[in-house]
Amino acid sequence: MAAGESARQLARQLGRSPSTVSREIARNGGRDRYRAASADVAAYERGRRPKPAKLDQRPALRALVEAKLALCWSPEQVAGRRMGRSMATPPGASFCPAPSRRAPAACW
Repeated sequence: MAAGESARQLARQLGRSPSTVSREIARNGGRDRYRAASADVAAYERGRRPKPAKLDQRPALRALVEAKLALCWSPEQVAGRRMGRSMATPPGASFCPAPSRRAPAACW
């Protein structure tokens, strides 16, 4: 931007959508006040949200996941991606398999 390039030119160089680059510039002070270092810090701070894990919030779901992992189910099976949703979790209890990767190594 210091070289006077347009958002569209920058987007082309970065391999991003022009609207993405334009939003980034607007979100961080506009063309006159944009600074990459401060924009990076602001993006990092915006991304840091304290978000409790779903298994911490729902004891029944946690117990179900722990039971399936004790049976050496894979994370995909626990999440219902192979066995069908009704066999793995109750309705409305869908979740990402990432937390279930805490399974004992003996299961794999």
